[in-house]
Amino acid sequence: MRNSQTFSIYLIKSFFKWFFSVTISLGTIATIFNIIELLRRAQNKPNIHFKHIISLSVYQLPELLDKLMPFVFLFSTMLVLWQLNRRSELVVARSMGFSIWNIIISLSGAALIYTVLYFGLMNPVGAELADKYDKLNSALFNQQKNLFSISSSGVWLKQSKEKNYSIVHVGKVGRSNNELQKVTIYTYTDQDEFINRLDSSFVTIVPGGWKLRDALLSEETMLTQPMGGVFWETDLTISNIQKSFDNPLTVSIWKLPSYIKLLEGAGLSGLDHLLYLYDLISLPIKLIIMIALAGVCAYNFSRQKAGGLKFILTGLFAGYSYFLITNFAHALALSRTIPVFMGVLIPLFLGIVASLSLLIQLEEN
Repeated sequence: MRNSQTFSIYLIKSFFKWFFSVTISLGTIATIFNIIELLRRAQNKPNIHFKHIISLSVYQLPELLDKLMPFVFLFSTMLVLWQLNRRSELVVARSMGFSIWNIIISLSGAALIYTVLYFGLMNPVGAELADKYDKLNSALFNQQKNLFSISSSGVWLKQSKEKNYSIVHVGKVGRSNNELQKVTIYTYTDQDEFINRLDSSFVTIVPGGWKLRDALLSEETMLTQPMGGVFWETDLTISNIQKSFDNPLTVSIWKLPSYIKLLEGAGLSGLDHLLYLYDLISLPIKLIIMIALAGVCAYNFSRQKAGGLKFILTGLFAGYSYFLITNFAHALALSRTIPVFMGVLIPLFLGIVASLSLLIQLEEN
């Protein structure tokens, strides 16, 4: 029992040594390519300086690492097992009664340790940085003038025009894609001076603007007066309102459930955020699948005495195959072809079945 605990601790320590090396290596490569891409996008924008590019790349680094983390666990595990095999420690461990299953279970402890740290620290910090990235990216590249936020009372919008701006409150989005309910529009000058207020219980979105039914107009110098049907010129649509909330990376896992309720309460779709939440919850299982797939590659490598290149290519193939299956299942869920939870369960189920089947086959042979 004591030998088992000692060996498990040794494996976890070895894993994290490789984990930090692989994370730094892949993170550096990803950042370099990201900086090159940002420089390409900024070629014809004299207002963007190199300090902006560095800021964007730093803000986006947690998102890149999140995408790379399954591969980090895959390669770190492969390197641990490769080192054990090169030093003949794997042979000694097997002679002492440690099977590949014991090794994978021990390394799964590293996945659980990482998950606790990720949910407790890295995910909330990453969400804050992703939010800063979105805002800076929009300011530098898109020159977006419309701002959006959501609360328990509905959706708040800000649209800037040439000489004034409007603060819009939408109580709820209707069932169709061109209906809004309980709309209030506050218009101000660019000097923050109040111009007027429009209230309507029902709004229809048409090309070029909104049609307010039974609108009430309030101005600073007169009482509220009924205006009947009013046309308010704007480019705001349900589509671009929805897109403004489409980046779930800016919301930490602890705030996602309440944020999804806010979106759905306002009549907007929370599908992207719900899929992202399920994907985060499944993180430890996903990482353990990567560890198991790495065990298959390493175990097969030690049996066949294959070359290092084949060892690396086998790991790449295993990780990339799982990546493709996951993306395909997510696409089906987002298109509502399958239930959203199935978009997460299908890759997990296939990964578990494939890795366990291959490990059983290799162990028996």
